[in-house]
Amino acid sequence: MTIAIVAIVIGLLMCFFGYRLFRIWLSVAGLFIGVYLGYYLGGLLGGDVWPIVAAAVIGVALAVVAYWLYKVGAVLIGALLGAGLVLVVTNSLGIDPYWWTAAIGAAVGALIAGLFIKEFIITGSSLNGATMLTVGVYALITGKDYLAEQSRELLNFPWYILVIVAVVTVVAAVAQFRYVKVDHDL
Repeated sequence: MTIAIVAIVIGLLMCFFGYRLFRIWLSVAGLFIGVYLGYYLGGLLGGDVWPIVAAAVIGVALAVVAYWLYKVGAVLIGALLGAGLVLVVTNSLGIDPYWWTAAIGAAVGALIAGLFIKEFIITGSSLNGATMLTVGVYALITGKDYLAEQSRELLNFPWYILVIVAVVTVVAAVAQFRYVKVDHDL
């Protein structure tokens, strides 16, 4: 139940403030990746102190870099989404994907994200937020815990859940586009 409530709160934030919070989301991701990487690298040095020191230093460094290089982060996310979309489509069609098909998808995704960065961030945060919000509410209503064994059920929602996600995505994107016209940059 706690996870569902957290998903609802984060989903609402992403739906309606995703563009404004994008740099913060990337910084948090950079912090977590940096802490993990720093702890691992510090462990290679040995001792009890180095993993903690390296985790703190690298975590903070990656958080700061992610904050200032948010456009690079958006382009990388676009590349991952493009490659992922190609892999999903080819697998759905029963075609074995080649590395170059994923590379083309990554290049197209990165290009779209780079050329239409505000639109990409708004649309992506609206969709992600709508999904989290809807899944959180659905989990509360059904009593399912998506972090437990039932996590495979996440892909088997009733059709109306997808419709709700689509409607919430459109409403959230429209709301974000309304205030981004005034706010020209992050």
